Formats: sequence, C-alpha cells, structure tokens
Amino acid sequence: MIVRPRMPYIDRVVASTLRGTSDDFALGKTTDTARRDFQVRAVAAITVTPSIYIGVNFVTQGLSDLDAVKALLTPPARRQVNEMKLQISEIVPGAHIGATFVDPVFGVYVVWSDIARACHGDLTFSAHSIESQGKPVSDVVRLDMSGRSVAATGPKGAASGLEHGTTVRATFADERTTVHILGSAVVASHAPMIGVGRWVLAYKGAPGVYLKALDVLAGPGQLGLACPPPSFSWQDATLDSTN
Repeated sequence: MIVRPRMPYIDRVVASTLRGTSDDFALGKTTDTARRDFQVRAVAAITVTPSIYIGVNFVTQGLSDLDAVKALLTPPARRQVNEMKLQISEIVPGAHIGATFVDPVFGVYVVWSDIARACHGDLTFSAHSIESQGKPVSDVVRLDMSGRSVAATGPKGAASGLEHGTTVRATFADERTTVHILGSAVVASHAPMIGVGRWVLAYKGAPGVYLKALDVLAGPGQLGLACPPPSFSWQDATLDSTN
C-alpha cells in the first residue's frame, strides 16, 4: 500500500467533513449528497474494524467489498469538472492517482498508477492523458487523490478463461510503470484477445505479457453493472501492453 504525501486539497476536504460543515468545502459542490459522500469517506477512513483499501474508501471484508466495487464502477450522474480541475491543479508528476474512465469499448473502469508529465504537457497514465491544459479529458469522470491503491494478488493464469463482463482487478507492469485496474473483462469476438481498461489480459489463450496478477471479483451481471458488448476486434480501441 502506498502512503500519500500531504495534499492540501484532500486535507481541506477531510477537515471540512470532520467539522460537519460545508464552509470550507472548496469543491464547487455543496449539496447534501456531496456532504454525505465525504462524511462516509471520513468515517470509513478512521474505522478500527479489519479493512482493506479500495479506491477512495476503506471497506470491511465480505459483502461490502462488492458494494464498494460496484460504487467505484458506477459513474457519477454528473461530471464534477470544477472539482477535478482543483484536484488536477495539485497533482505533481510521480504522485499515485486513481482515475475513473468511461470508454465505449471497455465500459467503466478505474486505473491507479503513478502520474507522469508527457512531452506535450499533459498528465498521463502510461500513454493516456487524464487532463489537458488543466482540464480533465472527456472520458475521465472521477479522480481519486488518496494516494492509495490495491494490487491484485491472484494467479494470472485465470485470464485466459474469463467470460465477457466478468468484474476483475488486474495488476500490470512494464518498463515504464505499474498499473492497477478495476473493471469488466471485454472479449474480442473476432480476435483471440481479452482486455480490461485498454490493457491485455489474455492473448491466444495465454496471459498478457505484462499481466502480473489477477483477482476475479464477480461473474458477468452479478453486480448489475452496465457492460459494453464484446468488441468486434481490438482495432476498435488503442490498447496498452499488447503481446
């Protein structure tokens, strides 16, 4: 587990939430719903029950794990662009960040990795930008500034037998970075490939070369989440970590 550096944005949110007031939210969202969301996060963060960290929430082992996974893979009803702009303004290269993407091929997925600054100036995960000129790119709908993530620990050999729509957590590593992804396995109907969040889980019946570990969290449809149809081929999207 990676311990985050102090980030003034997060510290303001937590301090405001623990006071139970909204005068210092500094988020551009002051609805009761927003306040409750952050109260839940703050209370969860100081719980003393045995827990694991998934994205932005501490959750206890058991059914609540799947509840947390479902929450992470449910996009917000409305993109909070101003909130994300504030978050982006405090990100520095090397920070460990999470981002929720919505993609027509891979559906909703969450990526956690160390941020880099590309030559064109954008903050990126691997080759994919999360922002441009201080604004979130259109397929990013939520950011996780906690600095924490959970690596997959299960055997990668399970990748080759995944059904389309299976909810997985996968850890990939290449010469540039290590990436943790939570999302749905997407099968190519006319190519021997399975992927999650633009990374290859399996190719021609073998695990992807950069796949390090895989946790199978729920079967197709078990969480009631929307999933895109099988991709015709991987030409439908630009993939990282192909064989």
